[in-house]
Amino acid sequence: MIAKNKIYYCNECKKVTANINEIFFVEQSRFRGFCSEECITKFYTPMISYLKREEDKLRKEYLIEEFFNFDQKTYEGLIEKGISNPAEIWVDGEDLSEEYFCLISKNEQLGVYVIILTLFFENTPSLILFETVTKNDKIVEHYRNGRKINPSDVNTHKQQDPHLSQLKNERDDKSERGEKSERSERGEINDLGDISDINNSDEWSDSPSDNQERHQQENNFNIPPELIRLLESKKAQLLTHLIKDRSPNDISVDQYNLYDYCLQETIENPDEVYRLLDSGKDILLTYIKVFSKENISFYYLVICLQHSHQHTTEENYLIPIISFPTIDGELYRKYKKGEKIEGTPIS
Repeated sequence: MIAKNKIYYCNECKKVTANINEIFFVEQSRFRGFCSEECITKFYTPMISYLKREEDKLRKEYLIEEFFNFDQKTYEGLIEKGISNPAEIWVDGEDLSEEYFCLISKNEQLGVYVIILTLFFENTPSLILFETVTKNDKIVEHYRNGRKINPSDVNTHKQQDPHLSQLKNERDDKSERGEKSERSERGEINDLGDISDINNSDEWSDSPSDNQERHQQENNFNIPPELIRLLESKKAQLLTHLIKDRSPNDISVDQYNLYDYCLQETIENPDEVYRLLDSGKDILLTYIKVFSKENISFYYLVICLQHSHQHTTEENYLIPIISFPTIDGELYRKYKKGEKIEGTPIS
């Protein structure tokens, strides 16, 4: 059964769509997709809150209290210039396949430094996570982390609105066509939350008329509300079991996002795959792979729903429901349910 369409989903609310024009992006390293500005805000709020707490902790540690008599217009002008004309740019988080950009500049007239932590999309600031103004060199030095890059190498003269970061066309995946592997029969997921074609081989090279017809079919493809409700229900059930079964000594839930980089590799090159017919008579596929971080091994699991297009029996999709890391061998074994369709048990 061959799937020619693709499904995309919001990394926050998990809303599913077949139209990439409905997905917004604010990161160029991970290409996480979102269905709305609200979901963008919700997803990054924990990071924004953390960065603010980090600044408060830093100021308390160094006994730094600063008060500036800036009016709002002056402050906004400092931030705007800090984005458009930074003196320094530092990139951090690359060890986790993330990219957080720190822009540092100094206003000589006021004698203050402007520090901005932001995401980049298409080499342009897209979402500001943190901003502050200071005269203290210790605070400035604290944010000089990672790799320093030349400001001329990026386009900081215009900040993108998340809506401007919306991709108008699908990413070019033609180079991936022709791959014939066992994983093609399982389906793929990339960092966009993209459920890729189950088979992208050259056998599916269509004529221009076929491509046009297929494009029209994809544009007319709508995710039924029933599927969205089903995914929400499955997610709620799986999360309930996960919360119940996980050990308090396991990886903290609020750190799960730090392991998002494992998702694609787990789907594409799993150590084990299990197929299970659940109580609702739906097929769930559990992908498991072992990773190592700071010399500590952990499992990463992705649980997907195998779904057939409502208008045809010739197309199957794999839709991710939940994914998470764990160092708990007992928890890992609880998810080894159903028929093992790939791999050997991990010792």
